[in-house]
Amino acid sequence: MLNKKLLTLACAVGILVCGACGMFDRPLPPPMTLFVGIHTVRVVVTNKSATHQIDADGVQQAIIKELNMPSNQTHMRAVPDGDADCTLSLDILDEDARKSIQDPQRDGALWSFRALFSTILTGKDGKPLWAKTKWPYESNFGFYRLHGRDITNAWTEPAFRKEFNESLASQLVEELLSK
Repeated sequence: MLNKKLLTLACAVGILVCGACGMFDRPLPPPMTLFVGIHTVRVVVTNKSATHQIDADGVQQAIIKELNMPSNQTHMRAVPDGDADCTLSLDILDEDARKSIQDPQRDGALWSFRALFSTILTGKDGKPLWAKTKWPYESNFGFYRLHGRDITNAWTEPAFRKEFNESLASQLVEELLSK
């Protein structure tokens, strides 16, 4: 019985010593180096898809808002136009939306969205600093309280557009800031 208590005590002390000192904590992410010396970034979004359903202006505004968030600690300012230290260009290459489930009993519908993007960050001199080509993006969105209404073009629904733009911007900025 005493051996079990001593073993339990030894394990508890080991956990406290190793865990409390941070010995097994995950390593910190590498410091952001991509935007060193950059004070302004111009964001340009174009829709080159055949269907032109995604609102390029809405995506641009969401990216600018995300880059300018104080929590990103980039110490730079994102702008929609004008002179800047670098330019972030995002091209919408393809887009697709399909209803996957219509549920009249729950007064809702589930849609699947797919898009393909290409993005590049170029310096003032035109030199590429970072690129992500043929970047696939997928999203599902549930529409509820439709009151019998059938959604025929989910890209035009304001609630979805807002969530899509914000989620896309968040993922893109997270990717950029980890470089």
